[in-house]
Amino acid sequence: MLQGAAPDVDAAGPRGLGGSPLHEALRGVKVNGARGVHAKIAKLLIDDFKRLGLMAEAAVIIKSTR
Repeated sequence: MLQGAAPDVDAAGPRGLGGSPLHEALRGVKVNGARGVHAKIAKLLIDDFKRLGLMAEAAVIIKSTR
């Protein structure tokens, strides 16, 4: 990402739900729909996973937040 954070870092999250930034962005998409800021952030994170060759990890996160 532009700020240098790893897209697969595990964190407690603001609501104590745990997970990576991608988890949090996907939760926001579930709540707010696919046209909001969360969707843009999720796309940026997924692009970073692709760039880093971590799509298997991204797939696990995506599946776990459905």
